[in-house]
Amino acid sequence: MRRDLSMAMLVLGAVLAGRAQAGEATFKDWDVVCDNVRTCTAFGLTEEGAETDAFLKIERTGAPNAAPRLSLAVQSDTATAETWALKVDGRPIAGLGALKARRTADDSFLRAPLSAVQGAALTAALLNGGALTVKAGAEDEATISLAGSAAALRWMDDQQKRAGSVTALAAKGPKPASSLPPVPEIPLIRPAPPPSQAGVGDVLPKSVRARFGPDCEANLPADRRDPISARLAPGVILWGDVCFTAAYQSVYELFLADEAGGHVRPLLLDAQLGEKPDNQLVEAAFDRDTLTISNFYKGRGIGDCGAGNSWTWDGKVFRLSAQATMSECRGVPQDDWPESFVSRQK
Repeated sequence: MRRDLSMAMLVLGAVLAGRAQAGEATFKDWDVVCDNVRTCTAFGLTEEGAETDAFLKIERTGAPNAAPRLSLAVQSDTATAETWALKVDGRPIAGLGALKARRTADDSFLRAPLSAVQGAALTAALLNGGALTVKAGAEDEATISLAGSAAALRWMDDQQKRAGSVTALAAKGPKPASSLPPVPEIPLIRPAPPPSQAGVGDVLPKSVRARFGPDCEANLPADRRDPISARLAPGVILWGDVCFTAAYQSVYELFLADEAGGHVRPLLLDAQLGEKPDNQLVEAAFDRDTLTISNFYKGRGIGDCGAGNSWTWDGKVFRLSAQATMSECRGVPQDDWPESFVSRQK
């Protein structure tokens, strides 16, 4: 029971980490993610249980005059190119025209980018529609639900401070683009220089192992362990290992200690689990060259939802440095997941 509760908290944390800096909202079959500098990405998805995965992606930076970029993706196992005709509720879309879709060798989706004119025509049509149908010749390739589309784009307008302006996608008004506030500055992280790792082994001190929580498997076999060890600074050692395994992923616990294995304390990562920091991470890894902890959580086995995070050591603490998230399990590939937190390094 405790393990089930722990995994539920980890799932929530992996998806929601960084919400203080960014935002995500779901409106029926539409999901929107905005990062900490007001770049937003909206996804129109197929209904639950659809035979063919497909999505409409609308990306836009927070800059006042930034134009939205639209693209359409439909899963295909065989075709390498198609010409698509789009309809909303069975009606052609004025000003849109045909779309040329292509598939690259390493992609399972046919994709069609829209021009600015096509994007504007499609955006206007979908706000009051129920379904967007993609046709190749006489065949229906996929249907993207428009349930929640208007609410999603209004929320996106609000997050980008565009509501009531001529730049809004849905919440249009008379205010000029010049009335929009500038985008926030991208946070700067100054990574600490990597110290020597001489003398740091991969066997966790007993003092560290003793601090593993009650959810952890007490007698985890050696072939299921994956120790993490690194010197972060003189007198500061990072230790970690698998706490338990669940389904297709492992849960790690992370600690800091001194060189002798004393002064052990849990490593509480910035923005992990929202308002309750924890030292557990799903699929944790550490890069000694960049002093970066990363993790990747899959919401289900095929990996079409979840979150990836990274934290960089600045000499004092690990700071959240990057995050990508997709909370809806609707077939969106990991390469398409939007960033929900960005930073720059110097």
